Amino acid sequence: CFQKEYTTKTDVFSVGVVLYVLVAGYPAEQLQAAFNLLHKSKRDLKSLPGMPTDMPETYFDMLDKLLTYRYKVRKSAGDMLEEDDFVLFHQEHGDDVATTTKMMTKAKSRTSRRASMKRTASIVLSGTGEKAALAFGFTKFARALTTILATMLNHGDIKALLANVDEHLKKDDSLDTKLGVIKVDDLIKILESMGKKDCIAAIDKQKNVDTYKSYNYEYTLLKAFDNKAATDARNAGTGVESSSLKKSSAMGLSARKLTASGGSSMRKLNMKKSRQAQSVYIRGI
Repeated sequence: CFQKEYTTKTDVFSVGVVLYVLVAGYPAEQLQAAFNLLHKSKRDLKSLPGMPTDMPETYFDMLDKLLTYRYKVRKSAGDMLEEDDFVLFHQEHGDDVATTTKMMTKAKSRTSRRASMKRTASIVLSGTGEKAALAFGFTKFARALTTILATMLNHGDIKALLANVDEHLKKDDSLDTKLGVIKVDDLIKILESMGKKDCIAAIDKQKNVDTYKSYNYEYTLLKAFDNKAATDARNAGTGVESSSLKKSSAMGLSARKLTASGGSSMRKLNMKKSRQAQSVYIRGI
């Protein structure tokens, strides 16, 4: 949960997210709003995107405990199973007689509040299937968008784009840079301001682009390409230097070989001349 700590209570938060999505659907087009709300100290979870209006209060109490931002004060899984009213109610009305008996015994002191509780009617989550399909499709769209930006923009353009995105997020108090996302439509507007019409044309050709313009794109994916480009540039510079050194070394080695070869040839020539001179001298005698 953005606190650089992974504990069993992290899984409790994940359960809360799952229970929210099962009831309200995946808020892909309003992800920033959901994120901002979950990380507020004073919040009304009934205002989460897509939340039905007829859910019992005990559901929101449970969700508030599961989605407590500070993990140190978040309930553990054991606490939730033994103390939460919503959980106990459904355990007591479940099919597991042994579990029901055990939990009812532990919860005698809490029966007064749950006495007025009753099963809620089944809720039809209209459009959830379509939302799920669109969310799945957005994963493909986001990959295509990343590919377009990484291949059509050079290193300088990517750095400029990331800087513009960060600046845009800082100006809007309703946005949180921790999430690392920006609406696709806002990203396109930044590309327009940079004069990248070819990128925009490529994006506009993608399937369901009009729908996905309201979705949040994880722009931090581009930082990997920015870092890679910087690393490649450094390696390229090092490679040129190494090549020059290798060339110089090779030239030096060749020079040494040539010198050694020249010296050997001179010695052989001198020895030959010496033998010839000796031969002449002997014949002269």
